[in-house]
Amino acid sequence: MRAFLQKNAAIAVLGVLLLIALGEIRGVIGERQARQTQVEANIAATAAGVQTLTGPVLVVPYSERIASVEADPEGKPRTVTRTVQRQAVFTPETLDIDGEAQVTPRRRGLYLSLLYLFKGRATARFQVPANLGIDPATRDITPGRAHLSLGLTDVRGLQAPPVLRWDGRVLAAQQGSGLDTLAAGVRAEVGPLALDQARQYDLAMEIDLVGMNSLSFAPVGQSTIVKLASDWAHPSSIGRFLPRAKTPSEGYFPASWSVSHLSTNAAAALRIDASPQGTPADTFGVAFIEPVNIYTQSERAVKYGVLFIALTFAAFLLFELLKSLRIHPLQYGFVGLALTLFFLLLVSLAEHIAFAAAYAASAPACVALITYYVAHVLRGWNRALFF
Repeated sequence: MRAFLQKNAAIAVLGVLLLIALGEIRGVIGERQARQTQVEANIAATAAGVQTLTGPVLVVPYSERIASVEADPEGKPRTVTRTVQRQAVFTPETLDIDGEAQVTPRRRGLYLSLLYLFKGRATARFQVPANLGIDPATRDITPGRAHLSLGLTDVRGLQAPPVLRWDGRVLAAQQGSGLDTLAAGVRAEVGPLALDQARQYDLAMEIDLVGMNSLSFAPVGQSTIVKLASDWAHPSSIGRFLPRAKTPSEGYFPASWSVSHLSTNAAAALRIDASPQGTPADTFGVAFIEPVNIYTQSERAVKYGVLFIALTFAAFLLFELLKSLRIHPLQYGFVGLALTLFFLLLVSLAEHIAFAAAYAASAPACVALITYYVAHVLRGWNRALFF
């Protein structure tokens, strides 16, 4: 009995050591995943990163003269007039975006990243109130030259300047969004607007944009409708709004979203006076994901390693008890090491061939190795094949 307990203690110690070995293999997988992230960041640094399209919105800068009563050095009241520069931001009444994203996998060594080219068309309608909606009886303002602002997360993704037609007039795009609440983007000068009465303006836009992994939109319109098509078979919805529901047989693409301004803060986030500085705007969109991430699959497989080792040791123990065979603890350890090598072989092969093929190659190799060894340990091929 004492020898049996000592042997079980030795096997338990071996099991702990094998768990440490599995942990080291998980560390290798984690290292590979970190390298994958570094490669994606490197590709983004040389091409373009994830993209979020915000706008277009109409911006009208104006100066406001504000009079206040202050005391002069002698303590007498005097009227002081200061000029403050402000921006009036008008979001579209309706914003319709229709486009297609063509996804192209890019490889760098063993690692894969997904770049896409988005070819989009947008139409927007703006309503500008008389005098920018400011009461001239209470506030003294002087409007400046209006411009359109379009926010982009990474302007390097622009393949060509966006084509903007403002009431049929082609506008030239310039660097910088021209809007304090948009960190990056482009703008187009519209010029002075007639503000004697409320007016309506129509905009048409075409844009070619390169990005990586995901594409999002900010629903800045009073009514925002986005239709997106793609050839990628493995999309995933991201952001605050899901696309319109479809039957499973219809598939994900073409996807469409319809968002009202009543359910989003996207328009308010562009106005400094209506939203706290830095408030992130609601967005929605799609992520283009890999159908099989080999490192995620491998990590999941390793999590079952303890189960394989435990079942193998249990089977050995049953052979010892039922067949009266003596198996040395080191022989337990050798078989356990062979099982851990399976996971390392799986990761190595999966980096070069399909994961299913790597599994199909690694499993028979591991089984054949263990079967050959166990045939000598259990003293018979029939027992080894059963094992």
